[in-house]
Amino acid sequence: MSVNDRPYFQPDLETLPAERLREIQLDRFRRMIRRAMEECSFYAELYRKEGVEPEEIRSLEDVRKVPLLDRERLRRIPPSGLICAPTDRIREIHSTSGRQRRRPMLVAATQQDIDYWADLNARSLWMIGLRPGDVLLNTYPMGMTTRGFGLHYGALKLGMVSIPSGPLSLERLVDLLVEARVTGICGSSSMALNLANYVERRKIPLQEKASCRVALLGSEPWSRATRERIQETLGLKAYDHYGMNELLGPGMGCECQVRDRSFGMHTWADAFLCECIDPRTGDPVPDEEEGELVWTSLVWEGTPLIRYRSGDLSAITWRPCDCGRSHPRLAPIIGRTEDAVAIEGILLYPSQVEETLLAFEEAGSQFRIVVDRDRKGGDYFILRVELKDRSYLRKDEARKALARKMKEAVRQATGLAPREVDLVCPGGLKKTGGSEEKTAAVRVEDRRPKDPRS
Repeated sequence: MSVNDRPYFQPDLETLPAERLREIQLDRFRRMIRRAMEECSFYAELYRKEGVEPEEIRSLEDVRKVPLLDRERLRRIPPSGLICAPTDRIREIHSTSGRQRRRPMLVAATQQDIDYWADLNARSLWMIGLRPGDVLLNTYPMGMTTRGFGLHYGALKLGMVSIPSGPLSLERLVDLLVEARVTGICGSSSMALNLANYVERRKIPLQEKASCRVALLGSEPWSRATRERIQETLGLKAYDHYGMNELLGPGMGCECQVRDRSFGMHTWADAFLCECIDPRTGDPVPDEEEGELVWTSLVWEGTPLIRYRSGDLSAITWRPCDCGRSHPRLAPIIGRTEDAVAIEGILLYPSQVEETLLAFEEAGSQFRIVVDRDRKGGDYFILRVELKDRSYLRKDEARKALARKMKEAVRQATGLAPREVDLVCPGGLKKTGGSEEKTAAVRVEDRRPKDPRS
């Protein structure tokens, strides 16, 4: 068997027995606690106050003796407050996006971190079928946030050609796909959906001209309907991946070629400890039960995060996968705890609305949920939907019928009916391109008066 024919990039690590992986996690977790207390004043003060002793962590159940971190707690420390490596060992400093008025957190990486990060991303790229000599069009930003860098390093480690294009116009992306003979593209799911709609609208025979066979998409929750539309229009297979800037971004999890609908993304257990908790109580939830993901970086030297609440809603399982990898798997991210909008006591997730709307041939890639309160104090929402073509708006009766169908479909899918469905022409709503990370804030406009006590 040639190197290119083997199913794994790092066979020994990717197929380690689950029990051995858990032993590695426990050992690295204990070491990380000890090192954090020695190198970081924030961790030292927090853990001494909470009575944390590394020697008392004798099992993975004992990790619950270590307090959870959340964004609110991190907001109260300086941006560089979690950096644990001396300056002479740091090679890069990135940051979180600082969205929603949050102060960006600085994320440092040593050379060892960069090398390990490259390995993790190379594993993911190999897992979806890319090989040495393939060409990756990387549309993620290459600025202070980490999204574009991890996959760039991974492509180089694997032996691929990397095109770190960053965000470009849809016209230029189409040109590059053809001219550079791209075989893989990575970026946000919104980017890929916008690209698919552009190709369809302009009637570009992309599948005849281009040779791109896979897309690695993430940065936000995306539905099964979104995946199918991207695949059908662009003529490729789309895979999900997971990453957070706070933990060096891409490389935390990726879907394998089995593409299991329930638990498709492997997360690399040698590098991360992933827990799933009840977002209300912080207690662990059983295997395969939905909750909030909590992450610990087991290997990062520059800026380790320990028991960090991601806000992402998913589930995790250690059940074996048909691909042969022994690392645990994540369910699709359905949204963030902070993205769910409560309307009359019912939680509405933008991802639910997206999946419903994409079942309509007429729907474009953009929509907005506008939430407000009526004079009687009742909550309601209006749904604004961008259409793919202006022609759908020309006939008044057809437009009204389409709006009624969308309204009923959303009601059946979510248990909530929009008061009104407002259909708008192409380009009538701001595009999302992944810069908001996994947040759906750009798709929800909450106009309800704020409680002055909050």
